[in-house]
Amino acid sequence: MKIVKSIVLKDLVKENPLHAQGIFPALIRMLIRKSVNKRGYSHIPVGDSIYTTGWDGLLSNISTSCRFVPEGNSVWEMGTNKDGITKIRNDYKKRKSDDGIEEFINYTYVAVTSAILDSSKKQLFCEKAKKEGIFKNVIVLDANDLEEWLEEHIDVALWLLKEFGRSIDEYDIGLVEDEWKNISEATEPKMSYEIFTVGNEAISTKFVDDIKNHKTESLIVYDRINEKEIIEEKCPQFTMDLLLTKDTVYIGAMDALYCCELDRHSDDAN
Repeated sequence: MKIVKSIVLKDLVKENPLHAQGIFPALIRMLIRKSVNKRGYSHIPVGDSIYTTGWDGLLSNISTSCRFVPEGNSVWEMGTNKDGITKIRNDYKKRKSDDGIEEFINYTYVAVTSAILDSSKKQLFCEKAKKEGIFKNVIVLDANDLEEWLEEHIDVALWLLKEFGRSIDEYDIGLVEDEWKNISEATEPKMSYEIFTVGNEAISTKFVDDIKNHKTESLIVYDRINEKEIIEEKCPQFTMDLLLTKDTVYIGAMDALYCCELDRHSDDAN
């Protein structure tokens, strides 16, 4: 489901460039960590740490089937500049003259920009840089690539929109943790998980077990998804399991579910 298209990402950055400088590394870190094995090493500074010297990202011993993250070792440079290709060229020029750069001969160089790049310029840069032999390979990811990457992680796309103050109500889809917050805070005092699930313990447990057993799938259709009760009855369990909470979204309407199904089948066909 394409919640954040390339032009939307470009507009978000344009509307609040200073905020985007801090959000962008966090976005890339979230996408990477959702796409790689847990045993690999990844270091991507966010927050105030983005102003320290060094690579914007460093990954090693990575195993992944994600087409946006290279296998093995890689170094990353990121930018939200309007003229993305110029920033990419300047970063690369600076990096290749760094002391000790020869140590990165077995690393892939990855440049990420929030800009929409001309595909021919993007390809030409990668070809020229790779021929220099400083890095094992050179890859450029722009807003079009990030659109496709975000399509695989709807929860991250929703998070991104919320970080920029955009409403996500129109999509009839949202984060499970937000749904539980709305439900639990509707009472005074705040409703606890234990009180909410009285009488529904078996159903809640089965629902969570179903999710765990299908955790490699990006979309799970539950047989009662057309009933809003499915959300209100079983969401709380996710807040008890941090992994499930952060990786799960709810779909509140059949139209939204239909869009997700279309996107999934379209990807499978390609």
